Amino acid sequence: TIHGLEASVKQEEETKKKKLALAKSETLESMKLEKFSGQGDNKYLKYYVWNTKFSELVMKKEYSDNVKHKFLKLYKEKDAHDLVKNYHHSQELKTAFEILDEHYGKPSMVIRESLRNLRMMETVKSINDVKANRALLSKINTNISTLKCYNFDLEGDDIENSSFLIEMEEKIPHIAYTKWEEEKIRLKAEEEEISIEGFIRFYTNLINIEEKAQYIRKQARPNENSYSKPTPRKINMYHSTIKPVHANQKRTTYRDQQP
Repeated sequence: TIHGLEASVKQEEETKKKKLALAKSETLESMKLEKFSGQGDNKYLKYYVWNTKFSELVMKKEYSDNVKHKFLKLYKEKDAHDLVKNYHHSQELKTAFEILDEHYGKPSMVIRESLRNLRMMETVKSINDVKANRALLSKINTNISTLKCYNFDLEGDDIENSSFLIEMEEKIPHIAYTKWEEEKIRLKAEEEEISIEGFIRFYTNLINIEEKAQYIRKQARPNENSYSKPTPRKINMYHSTIKPVHANQKRTTYRDQQP
């Protein structure tokens, strides 16, 4: 009985130490987590990342449900906050997460939304518009990364006719598309795989090349301020002098020329 009591006291002390250690680390752990807003084109990818980190830093730790609920309220904002703002009690923690998962983490919905985003992307008309091409590439990467997070099969049986690849090919500039078609011919000839990752690498390289070419052309272009303007020439209208006629010099007239 005495040994049992001692073990119970020791266990209670260990539990108190753990709670104290966790209480001290709450501020430190909280610094590693960004707030989730539930907004933007990449909200599903952000939710996946946020949910994974929240699970590691909060849910898997020995915090009380009350502390976990406080963390949840602290690290959401805007649309995500509005979804679960009426869940005030620690007992409602599970329900709050189910609401967030239903809205931002349901695989079928995420896949459908990512496909819609790929279709709705605006076509870039010129490879010279580096900013627009970078924006398109960023959107492609975001949606493809989101689909990968939810273990969606991007490749399929026939990647060349994959709806994902076709959607992306239709959005890039015409000259980039023709170069990509040439690249696919090369890949087939060398029996290499045509993949979405390959397309993204190819498009990324094209943008990098164009950006570098523009930079070099800009550096080689003469700077207007480095050249001094040529000094305008003053024309002296009276530069030539008229020689005086001497007294003994006879002036030839039309009458003198007659026979």
